[in-house]
Amino acid sequence: MYHYNYLNNKMVTMCYQVSFKTEEEKTYNLNLLHAVEIEKSVEKLAATCTITLPLFRYNNPLFVHEDIKRGTEVTVCLGYDNQLEEEFRGYVTKIVYNNSSIVIECEDALFLFRKSLQNEQLQEITLKDLLIHISKQIDPTYTIDCDYEFTYETYTLNNKTGYDILKEIQDNLTANVWFNTKEKMLHVHLLYTDKLGKVKYSAHQNIESSTLEYTTGEDRKVEVIVEIMEANGKAKQIKVGEHGGEQFSLKIGNAKGKDIQKLAKSIYEKKKADRLNGSLTSWLVPFVSPGFTVEIIDQEYPERRGSYYVASVKTSFSDAGGVRTIEPGIKLG
Repeated sequence: MYHYNYLNNKMVTMCYQVSFKTEEEKTYNLNLLHAVEIEKSVEKLAATCTITLPLFRYNNPLFVHEDIKRGTEVTVCLGYDNQLEEEFRGYVTKIVYNNSSIVIECEDALFLFRKSLQNEQLQEITLKDLLIHISKQIDPTYTIDCDYEFTYETYTLNNKTGYDILKEIQDNLTANVWFNTKEKMLHVHLLYTDKLGKVKYSAHQNIESSTLEYTTGEDRKVEVIVEIMEANGKAKQIKVGEHGGEQFSLKIGNAKGKDIQKLAKSIYEKKKADRLNGSLTSWLVPFVSPGFTVEIIDQEYPERRGSYYVASVKTSFSDAGGVRTIEPGIKLG
């Protein structure tokens, strides 16, 4: 595609493969691309991708193939010198024609889970079994990886979508909810516990720029309050941390199980952890995504050295180059 002077001070060729798979199992590959932007974050339910195409080619109008529409499966691979890495897999949500370009907006498998669920009341159901139950209504080929171990005495589905359930889980449990669309798996884990890979970044080698600021949690007062509803209808609070500190409140409902105390303690530890605020900018190599561990090597600011949990990654690909903006989170270990 484009030539960009980066790796080991040598010229490299940027490459891409953007493929669309229709309901009829036909595959279409883009042979013209203006830009791609992919966003992934532990604080967002969906990974998103925006593909921008020029409106004209050789002074002729460019039209997206008529088979590419809302719901079409899309895969985006990016890299250098024909070494491609899959960066995104999901579904087209919208195609917009404007005065200068065609914009294709995409979302990961959360797109499928925006489907309405049948109304019912479920008794004595674990969180994992609840997720299995709703996924069977949406797409029974999806499997569930969930490490929460508590049970709802009753759970009412009333005019809800799969998205509503996942959003509720993310908000109420501060869970990391994400999809592996390629392997058709829904993950629900305690925040900052995923270990998906490890990469290194050095201020003198592969960090183009950074706005990182190291902060400690040593002097920070935090109180985590988890509220559950007991069988008698009375609310019970589980508190962890320093009274009078910054409060983080969660309302789980009529749940029970040993994991509730574990949840409160885990959130407290994460809120008290040392962390890096801000971001660093690098290139497409190495590949990194939220859930990775990033080791920061910085000779000038030794206090920043250490391993951190990657909270969000924004990947941009255009004639300006391939760039990742990475936000580290808490310090690990």
